[in-house]
Amino acid sequence: MVSFWTVAQRAWDYNEILIGRFHAKSGMVEMNTKDKEGAVSWDSYSIICIAGNGQAKETKPASDVRVPSTPGLGNARKMNSIKSGSGRY
Repeated sequence: MVSFWTVAQRAWDYNEILIGRFHAKSGMVEMNTKDKEGAVSWDSYSIICIAGNGQAKETKPASDVRVPSTPGLGNARKMNSIKSGSGRY
């Protein structure tokens, strides 16, 4: 179980931007997920991304990641402490 921010960071590492998720069984599409900090199971969801080139970026330690202070991002600064797990997402 991981948060939206964790999956977003993993997508970012592959030059993609996570914008939502799709639950195939119910047909629910959730764009701009409201609860981005809560840990949830992503097993039954497909992710919705703006695709990049699919190649991994050069990774940096989480302590080196900087999130710009942009109005409307809310708690985006919490992404600074996210460490990618194993696997693509």
